Amino acid sequence: RSKSKRPDPGAKPNWIAPKGPKGRFKLVAFDLDGTLLRGFDFSWRLIWDHLGFPDSLRKKGMQRYLAHEIAYREWCEWCVEHFREAGLARSAFREIAKRATVTKNLEVALKRLRKEGLLTAIVSGGVDALLYEMIPKADELFDYIFINRLQFDDSDALTGIVPTMYDYEGKPIAIEKIC
Repeated sequence: RSKSKRPDPGAKPNWIAPKGPKGRFKLVAFDLDGTLLRGFDFSWRLIWDHLGFPDSLRKKGMQRYLAHEIAYREWCEWCVEHFREAGLARSAFREIAKRATVTKNLEVALKRLRKEGLLTAIVSGGVDALLYEMIPKADELFDYIFINRLQFDDSDALTGIVPTMYDYEGKPIAIEKIC
């Protein structure tokens, strides 16, 4: 693109963050599932498996979302309704977390990044209950966390979800928002 040409407002923006002092970036953003947490593909799938649902049911819901039959929020709510019916409790994440590991030297690396003046973020379509089970100090280690937030009542029972607006196509928007 020529520098003299005005950007097309309908065009996809260049999502690369501006470089900070001395040519360094100002932000390091991570996905959760398969990046910070290892041993599985998606945290949602860990929950489905833990609750004993047939994989065909999980796939059916995901196919409906990918085919644009339902919105992301509706997919999240559909999943949570199944999880509620199966009796998912906050305490179940202790067991669910046993199938995952935290990336080696994560805390050391994050502290180093922050010491160097970089902001840190998680931008994930994963589930907060697994994040906090695996990385209890996440709020101290990350400046920003964009993730699906499960809601539990005082008796530990799942009551709902606050879906992230920043999964799939929304991830670059979260990064732009931080910048």
